Amino acid sequence: MELTERQRQIVRFIADYKARQGAPPTLREIAHHCKIYLRGVQYHIERLERAGVLTRTRRRSRGIGLRQEPRATLTPLLGRVAAGRPLLAEEHIEASYPLPHEWTGGGQTFLLKVQGDSMRDARIFDGDLVLVKVQPKAIPGEVVVAMVDDEVTVKRFQVDGKTVILKPENKAFAPIRLKEGQRFRILGKVIGVFRKV
Repeated sequence: MELTERQRQIVRFIADYKARQGAPPTLREIAHHCKIYLRGVQYHIERLERAGVLTRTRRRSRGIGLRQEPRATLTPLLGRVAAGRPLLAEEHIEASYPLPHEWTGGGQTFLLKVQGDSMRDARIFDGDLVLVKVQPKAIPGEVVVAMVDDEVTVKRFQVDGKTVILKPENKAFAPIRLKEGQRFRILGKVIGVFRKV
């Protein structure tokens, strides 16, 4: 059976809610999220149950289960990262998204919204979300998220002798050559890019 857009929305919400809360939502919570009447939710849940997409335990408010639960990792979207604070400090998390385990590799990851077009030629544009694997080191040539003084930037990591260079992928921008004593650390390596179409 081909699912309707509304049914796909309900299934996504159930999976997301369960990944965040550890239990499925109630029918009322689904109705509130989808902005439809409770009767409409009941109708779609019955159809999804008949199609084999989900199961229900009768007379339980949180008795909905997905037949094929996606193996997902809850990945935080960081709005900003302040120097001296833990990388994934709760106050910096704007939202969290369940991403397939295959995308995140099961390691610690985060999403960061790109500002500017210094990485345009690497196909990373203003407004994109980059998926970052948390790691303190990188191999020259990898695209990294790095902190220089109090600024967070996405650049290609290069080394020239003992000098670290953060290279943009846009000729309109100059590379950042780190001076001795300048505060610098690699927050992670970019392993994916998400863009709204």
